[in-house]
Amino acid sequence: MSIRHFRVELEYDGTAFSGWQVQPGARTIQGDVERALRLLTHEDIRAHSAGRTDAGVHALGQVISFSSTSRIDAQQVALGLNRYLPSDVRARRSDKVPAEFHARYSARAKTYGYTALIGRGARPLLSRYAATYWPEVDVDKMREAAALMVGKHEFAAFAASGRQPGPTVRTVHEVAIEVVSGEALPGPVGWSPPWAEETPAIRFTVIGGGFLYKMVRNMVGTLMEVGQGKMDAGSVAQALETGDRRFCGTTAPAQGLVMVGVDYGDAYPW
Repeated sequence: MSIRHFRVELEYDGTAFSGWQVQPGARTIQGDVERALRLLTHEDIRAHSAGRTDAGVHALGQVISFSSTSRIDAQQVALGLNRYLPSDVRARRSDKVPAEFHARYSARAKTYGYTALIGRGARPLLSRYAATYWPEVDVDKMREAAALMVGKHEFAAFAASGRQPGPTVRTVHEVAIEVVSGEALPGPVGWSPPWAEETPAIRFTVIGGGFLYKMVRNMVGTLMEVGQGKMDAGSVAQALETGDRRFCGTTAPAQGLVMVGVDYGDAYPW
């Protein structure tokens, strides 16, 4: 039988997972996805992801690719997977791709979002999807520092320990920082949320060709400390120039991070 190649877009709540990658004795997204693929196709299939999200990190647009001899219609793969996936992982869409397509290596750019609440106490209804910071921050200073991160740079200082060895030069296309109200935050729908006026938030959008292990969370943590006055934009410049982690801030908590989507350009449109 001939081998066919597929692409699937996934959405998941990463709270209960130990990250994307299969780990012995731990629940992972890859493990649940590959189990669903095995039940759907009756084959042992390896799913390749666009990015290995960490424990507690969420996704709106994670992409996987895999090969199979199954004759199932490509657009029905997502529907079939959802029969076997747990409720905190959903396949949003699927299609057939050429043999050379790879979820990670064919990507042109990836977009991540991060939400940071600004307030004195945690908000239980938001705590799965946002981190809480205090005191208030100077957004203008944060944007000044963020501008230094845009472009092709040595990002070794922003990589966490334990990363895979290899090049640490990355290209960041955009780091946008937006102040939003509680009305724009995750939460129950159909009613006016009590935090709408009292819980402002900072929303980051980071777009780049690829990212190192915990790089986005280290970028966000550093920018938050710039906004709090714990460091200045010069520290960011020094971190990029020297690769020294001591010029960066602390790593932002996992729950605020969402893998928003992956861009494959005109070569592999959906």
